[in-house]
Order: sequence, then structure tokens, then C-alpha cells
Amino acid sequence: LFIVLSMPVHRDGSVVSEQVSIFAGPDYLICFSTTSTDPFEPLRKRMRPPSTSRLRSHDIDYLLYAIVDFVVDAAFPVLEEYGNEIEVLEEVLLVKPGRDSLSRIHRVRRELLLLRRMLWPQRELVSRLQRDEMDLISESTMPFLRDCYDHCVQIIDLLESFREMSSS
Repeated sequence: LFIVLSMPVHRDGSVVSEQVSIFAGPDYLICFSTTSTDPFEPLRKRMRPPSTSRLRSHDIDYLLYAIVDFVVDAAFPVLEEYGNEIEVLEEVLLVKPGRDSLSRIHRVRRELLLLRRMLWPQRELVSRLQRDEMDLISESTMPFLRDCYDHCVQIIDLLESFREMSSS
């Protein structure tokens, strides 16, 4: 199985897409990213206590789920930043509207559109992982993938809500 995901990162006031690539087979998983820093340290921390780590006690499919879920969940803090920015823009528009506010709104709308293009395919990917019959993914991992899919849906809903707010 080969998967490519886009991990959104909010950097210097705008969104950046970092690519995460995963090769997975019955007894291996290779993952790498284009990020300048190591994005997977939180997952490795979860793996360190061997006796209590689910990541160590389950098969490769659970590790695959954990990485996909980690990348999907990276969108929540990014969207929170945009939510805060939209709130500030609403206040500015009520108090002192101007060209600067208009250009900030256009920038936010453009970046939300970029985020949508980045995140929409991930929802389809997670859906296919749980829907298609793959020998790599066991039945015991399916509930976790469903939870990941729910996160994808929440992210897309939040994104669409922010897009509507920025348009109006």
C-alpha cells in the first residue's frame, strides 16, 4: 500500500502543505515527510513505553491508522488559527472597514480554498481504507479508521463553515 497525505501547517501567517508518504506491507511500514522538523515525535513518544503502548502491541495496520489519524488531526489547530483570524476580521469590519481588511479577507478565503483542496482527498482516502477489502487492514482496526473518518468529516464541516463566514 502506498499513501500520500497532505499535512497542513500554519507557518508565518499562512497555510503550508507538507507531504507525508507511507509505504505499508504485512510486516513493514516506511513513512517520510517533507517537513523540515520531525512531525512524528509525538507518535514515537507513545511507542516508547513498550508494555503499555498500543502502537507496539498491535499489527502494522494500527500503526498505519495512527499515522493517518495524526496527519488528519493536524488540521484542527490550523483551522483554529483561521477561526480566530475570522473573528478578528469580523470585529475590524464592524469598527473600521477598509482596503486592508478586504485584502485580509481575500487572503483568508484563498487559503481556506487551498486547505479544502488539501483536506478533501484525505476524507476519501480514509473512506477507502475502511471500505475496500484489503488484506493489510484487519477488522480490529476498522473502528479506529471510522473514528479517523469522523475527524475528516468534522474538519471538512468546520472548513466549509469558515469559508461561508469569510464569504459573507
